[in-house]
Amino acid sequence: GPASTLVRLRTDGRRDPAFAPLACNGLPRLLPLADGRILISGTFTTLGGLPRNGLARLTADGTVDPAFAPQFAATGVAIIAAVPTAGGGIIASGYTYDGNGRPAYHFVRVTADGAIDPGFAPGPINATFSLLVPQPDGGVLAGNYTLFRYAPTGALDLRYALKIPQLKSLVRAVPLAGGRMVVEASVGPPNTYGAPAVFTISATGDVETDHRPTTGTALAQRLLAVFPDERLLLLQAGTLVSVVVAND
Repeated sequence: GPASTLVRLRTDGRRDPAFAPLACNGLPRLLPLADGRILISGTFTTLGGLPRNGLARLTADGTVDPAFAPQFAATGVAIIAAVPTAGGGIIASGYTYDGNGRPAYHFVRVTADGAIDPGFAPGPINATFSLLVPQPDGGVLAGNYTLFRYAPTGALDLRYALKIPQLKSLVRAVPLAGGRMVVEASVGPPNTYGAPAVFTISATGDVETDHRPTTGTALAQRLLAVFPDERLLLLQAGTLVSVVVAND
């Protein structure tokens, strides 16, 4: 597969000499963690010369964390999505292929020390999840076109439903405080392609705020960024708009 090298740039755009370049034999995604470390996920089997199976963690200075080396049930796992949870763990979704070319899916919680947590047991999964939203109680919302809630034990919570009117599919989901989230979704009447719109969603799956200027309008609206103070940067009909999320 394609090879890549990880470097860190300073605010002036020059390479940070305190961050040692790391060779990776695949395509990684980087997610900064609150404590300064960096979560690496994707399709790779080595990082910085060390064996890693699609999931790794870097220390703040860019070295591979030797204490974090999750051991999946198969090799060559491609991690599609990974998010940090309360307590320093990680929830990840990915896939691999068996010797006969059949896909096998992985939906796991990894502890802070890199062990696969047997206390998270969702049962057989027949897909990967590209959208993961951690919940304050240790559960997670997971899905692709919509979201399902998995309890901290991994059990599917049949009481949860995402209640966006005329929802066709989800594009992006970003967690907020208290189990809430901001989503970009495609919405519209039946037999239409739908239009992108941004919503704030409560912890119970209800729409708190429809961020379109007029509820129900087919105005193209994209979620570009969510800032720590819960301000949103939207692209709305070709114009950049800043929105403050109301915290009820």
